[in-house]
Order: sequence, then C-alpha cells, then structure tokens
Amino acid sequence: MAIPILALLVSPQPLKVKKLDKFKVTTAIALALTAVIVPISQKEKNPCRVEIAYPHVSTYFARKTGVDVVKVNAYSVCNRPHSRVTLTVRLWKEEALFKKMVAESISRHPGTLRPNERFYNQETFAFCKSKNETLYYGIAYAKAFIDGKWHFATHKLDVSTPVKCGT
Repeated sequence: MAIPILALLVSPQPLKVKKLDKFKVTTAIALALTAVIVPISQKEKNPCRVEIAYPHVSTYFARKTGVDVVKVNAYSVCNRPHSRVTLTVRLWKEEALFKKMVAESISRHPGTLRPNERFYNQETFAFCKSKNETLYYGIAYAKAFIDGKWHFATHKLDVSTPVKCGT
C-alpha cells in the first residue's frame, strides 16, 4: 500500500508504520524535498545582445559630403553594468559566385556603461561606384567585460537587402 507523500506531511494523526516502511517513507520524503530544493541547472542566459540594422544608402552622408555610400549601423547592449566593450561591424555584398566583405569598422568603449545603455557603431560604410542594385547584409560582433568575465554576442541579418549602390 502506497501512502502519498503529501498525506504524510499534512496528516494530523500519527501513522502506524512498520520499521521497514518508515525507511521507505523517510527516503521518499527526502528525495521529494531534494527535488524541490535543488534547482535544475540551466545554461545562464547571455546578459548582452547585438542588434544590426539593414544596409542602406546613407542620406546623412550624401547631404553632408555629396557622396553616396552604403552603410550599416549596429549597437550592443547588456542588462548589467559592463565595461571594455568592443563592437565590430562588417558589411558584406553578394556577388555572382561569392560573398565579399566591403567594409569593417571596430568601435571600442574603454569605460563602464550602465545597464541597458546602448553602445553604437555607425561607422561601417563603403563608397558607391554606381547605382546598380546590389545585395548587402551585415554581421556584428560584440564583447563586454562583466563581473570579471568576458561575454560575447553576435547578430547576422538573415536576409540580404537590395540597395541601389554598386561597390
């Protein structure tokens, strides 16, 4: 006859149990409490993430310099105080047979950033040689120092974006 563990814990009357059964009941209670008290270890969620925008022809750059460029912007953010942030952004184009990196920039912040404070890299661009429509995509990598450990994050655009800018 099996006695539910919950009934043993809330029963106001003492139960008459044989010595062998007491061992079984005690073991069952100990195992049940261990399962409740000891949490299941899970992989710690990364405190940092990176977001990258779609490649585009920069209207700001064209207005300021009169030159067309294709560019991609990105930022990194962490949910805890972080320092020594490095954000690398790469702009790629798809050619007939291969993919080619056309621009890369690295931004560094040596100081400390507050939780959820964004660190931007808006310096990744390539000059347009023509108005031909070309497929571009971006990849961003970030690393930040939190509580004595390095944390890494990556974001790659899933879809290439057509931009009227041949490089």
